Amino acid sequence: MPRQVVGQTMCLGFVILIAGSGAAHSQRPAAVVIESSPSCPRCSLEVTRIATLGAAEDPSGLFHAFDLDHDGRGRFIAAPADDRSQFLPYDARGRLIRVVGRSGEGPGEFRGIFRVTVGPGDTLHVFDDGLARWTVLSPDLKLARTTRLPLVPQRAVLLRSDRLVVRASIPTRELAGLPLHLVGPDGRVVRSFGATDPEIRRDRRAASSRVIGRADDASVWSAYVDRYRIERWGIDGRLQLALTRQADWFPRWDDYTPRRLDERPPRPETRGVA
Repeated sequence: MPRQVVGQTMCLGFVILIAGSGAAHSQRPAAVVIESSPSCPRCSLEVTRIATLGAAEDPSGLFHAFDLDHDGRGRFIAAPADDRSQFLPYDARGRLIRVVGRSGEGPGEFRGIFRVTVGPGDTLHVFDDGLARWTVLSPDLKLARTTRLPLVPQRAVLLRSDRLVVRASIPTRELAGLPLHLVGPDGRVVRSFGATDPEIRRDRRAASSRVIGRADDASVWSAYVDRYRIERWGIDGRLQLALTRQADWFPRWDDYTPRRLDERPPRPETRGVA
């Protein structure tokens, strides 16, 4: 059975400090245009192998992971893409502890796990787009609670206040085109935001698609998949920062047209932000 290699990446970047105060309508987000030429030519990314997950004799293997997280006990929690009804916890040495979950709709059962996130105290939060459900497990992987979500999440970011920001489409007159939604512990949508000029067009299906990551407990990073633009949104619904770059190698492409396997260079697409 193929094994999965886990790498740790060290990134060298920059810090932007923004000062300001006042009412929501008087604040303007900072807009930063990233230069095409590198500002740090000697900077580099270093990748170090820290574990190899799984063994050939495991009852369930990890050929490709939908998601992966690491808890305070040194465990790796993986969501395999080939069986989304289960997740796989590994110890710090990469040995499978046990298979957790099975297909179904009952407690502790799943249909479409797409994200596993370690929360405060090593609680584990499992997000299922097949059941539109948020499941929380204790550090010893016992069921703590399940919460139904009023939308089908495509991405999810856990905040320390036990709230979520999810990427989802809500097809109502008021919320269409707003890609981000703040969800409370009870599963209710508190606020929708994430676009300054919401639009829904059949020829621009990628325009409202985002990948998201936690910035801090009151804001999230939101990156467009079809262009080089990254935004920081507060959970109060205000845009705080916009980073853009006009890169020849990343032209805006708008629509999800089929990609040819022999396409060179391949069409770029933003897959994650953290």
